[in-house]
Amino acid sequence: MPARWATSCRARWPPPRRPRTARISAPYAAASRQWQATPPGSAPSWCAPTGAGLGSNRCEGIRSHIDRNKQAVARLLHSESEEDLAALVLEVLDTMEDLPEMAGDYHYDGDRDVLVRMWLGGAPVSDMFEASGAGDRDAHALFIGEILGGLAPWGITAFLRIAAAVDGLGAEDLPPRVAHLSEMVKRGVPNHRAAWAVRLGVPDRGAAIKMAADCPDAESPGDLAQWLAGVDTNDLDRRYGLGPDSAAVAQAVRRALPNPLVRKGCTVDDVLAMGADVKCVPYGNGPTAAARAPAGHPLKLERAYSEPDRNAIAVYAEGSLVGHVEHDVAQYLAPLIDCGASFSARTDGGRAGAGGPATIRIRMGREDPPPRRAASGADAGGRDGGPAGPG
Repeated sequence: MPARWATSCRARWPPPRRPRTARISAPYAAASRQWQATPPGSAPSWCAPTGAGLGSNRCEGIRSHIDRNKQAVARLLHSESEEDLAALVLEVLDTMEDLPEMAGDYHYDGDRDVLVRMWLGGAPVSDMFEASGAGDRDAHALFIGEILGGLAPWGITAFLRIAAAVDGLGAEDLPPRVAHLSEMVKRGVPNHRAAWAVRLGVPDRGAAIKMAADCPDAESPGDLAQWLAGVDTNDLDRRYGLGPDSAAVAQAVRRALPNPLVRKGCTVDDVLAMGADVKCVPYGNGPTAAARAPAGHPLKLERAYSEPDRNAIAVYAEGSLVGHVEHDVAQYLAPLIDCGASFSARTDGGRAGAGGPATIRIRMGREDPPPRRAASGADAGGRDGGPAGPG
């Protein structure tokens, strides 16, 4: 590394840290004195159930701040507009400035209003750096990671719980985007469904926002996971641009969902009697051969340990790969195959796709175990062929 580069890096790293102080700001010091003077058993009812994760004096300071701005806070609690959500986040950030445990280590020298609005809108980090006018790129990234990705969600949760308790509101009384605001800020997305998508394993914020728009009826992360499980892996790449992450996202979504066969209490014989769909691979002669074979043509099932899905079961016809058994059935049968069980499969029709067969339906059954090899006289008895004795 050239000497001037090393000197420049040393001058810029680490980014400037916020000066530490042991002094609590005036409102919180006053709140602390008021709390200490409160007789035992007469504490306000709002503090105990909030679960804000803060000390009593900090909670009292937040409550005092809410009381001083009661009308504005009440309006923000019941609005889901993008402007009001950003204003609520900025209100919490202002409150956090007086909390040493939430103030953070790194000072941000850019326009915080622009940063928060772009972050909640899902804008790329590089665009936020340019638009907010931050002077230090490293401090910009560290502020996003430390404050928006960590401390701010904590502060938002504490602020909302105390504000709701003061106003006598329950979690169900808050609009969905307000109730889930802490996770939206943590993930950097504009709505709770996009936040659920990131939680399920979608690595790109833009893709998560598109998924949320395509599934507007999801009422829970489970609903969104059910919808995502029905999206083909190739469609995850084509529609949302996930590229090589598509397979990992599909696998993470499947793991997040309970297997319906297990939930229904199906036995092995029940699963075998249902049959299964086989998603054909887009190459080779296996899918065409299986589709042209008459019903009842034998197929071979083998575990496919090299596939991203750890429960994958491959289907072969005449030595050529046809495809893989649908996930729910494979997840049920794979552990049994790993323990030595054998299952037979036969063709039962197919469904054509654009470039050949897309899906093959198969019937399955138990496969008789191979006959045990008869023991020879030397194996069954002693060394001289006689019956084995205890010694």
